Amino acid sequence: MTRRGRSESHRKGNSTGIPTRLGRDGLLVTVAGALVALSLVAMSAWDFHAERTPVGGEALIRLRPGEPFSVVARQLVDAGVARSALNLNLWAYLSGVDRQVRPGEYLLRSPVSPRAALEQLRSGAAGYRVLTIPEGSTLEDIAALYEAAGFGSAKAFLQASGEPALLEELGMPSTGLEGYLYPDTYHFVWADPPERMIRTMVRRFRLQTASLQADRERLGLSEHQLVTLASIIEKEAKRSEERPLISAVFHNRLRKGMRLQADPTAVYGLGRGIQPEPEHLRLKTPYNTYLNEGLPPGPICNPGLPALEAAARPAPVDYLFFVARGDGSHVFSHTLQEHTKHVRELSQAEAPAAVQERTKKPVPRAAREKGKRFRRGKKR
Repeated sequence: MTRRGRSESHRKGNSTGIPTRLGRDGLLVTVAGALVALSLVAMSAWDFHAERTPVGGEALIRLRPGEPFSVVARQLVDAGVARSALNLNLWAYLSGVDRQVRPGEYLLRSPVSPRAALEQLRSGAAGYRVLTIPEGSTLEDIAALYEAAGFGSAKAFLQASGEPALLEELGMPSTGLEGYLYPDTYHFVWADPPERMIRTMVRRFRLQTASLQADRERLGLSEHQLVTLASIIEKEAKRSEERPLISAVFHNRLRKGMRLQADPTAVYGLGRGIQPEPEHLRLKTPYNTYLNEGLPPGPICNPGLPALEAAARPAPVDYLFFVARGDGSHVFSHTLQEHTKHVRELSQAEAPAAVQERTKKPVPRAAREKGKRFRRGKKR
């Protein structure tokens, strides 16, 4: 065979024109790449199922409505639950979980795998949401916060709070839950019914106030009387250092048979956010301590621990009066003569226009109507 024939035969045997050795090398590279890819997939799968302890023992994962899944992936990596945000995003995309996770707050406790964490976010059953109750909130305020946090309607919370069976179970007085829903920051599962939340708040109240029992009994007060007094202190005191002093004023007045004359009691039950005005002090409601002797029938808000402690441990002073300054502090007096003098001095120091504006405000019609319902025993 001639050289030309051999050359043509060689070309026919390798029609691609690529040298045979190079073809073998390419195949080896392809196989090696596939093996590496399979190894990476296997490692990713192992990582996806491996259980790890979150940093600090637990991790709170937050996902707000509209946020992409990558936010969750980054939080899981930062918490030490997953090692690779890229792998987590890939697995979530392939499984469709990234389109199924529900907004909320999820408390992950050790040990937990990325897969288990994603399943919790997908099901939403363990999704925690924060419910913060400020000190001095009323039952209606808490119902509004419950709705704003996305747990359900305020109406549903108020209905649950009035269930006779629940009130009996919790040992509540005839006035209901007002005063016993402990102000604090709570983490509830989004699907928790309002009854469970109420039980949690009341249990925390019992836990936090257990240490006050001896002081309360020394003063000759029942639990309900202590909470009622603390709720008035909560509404009156704007500065923490004055709570024991305000408490002492009320204790001293009760001992002497004097009316408490606490402004916040005059507007309780008239609606959210109503500030006391001179006209309110004449409204005939069971809670108005300007018109009624002793403590009101029940608390006017849910007091925090500092107010409860002040009610149980009043300052050792014999003040009987106080009047508010413009900065939230108060001037305390022993006698009516001193008190009248302080009121006059503070009134003169105020701008006349401010005094005139305050004294001219009429009681809103809705508040007057609520006052009438109170008198008929139909508080709503």
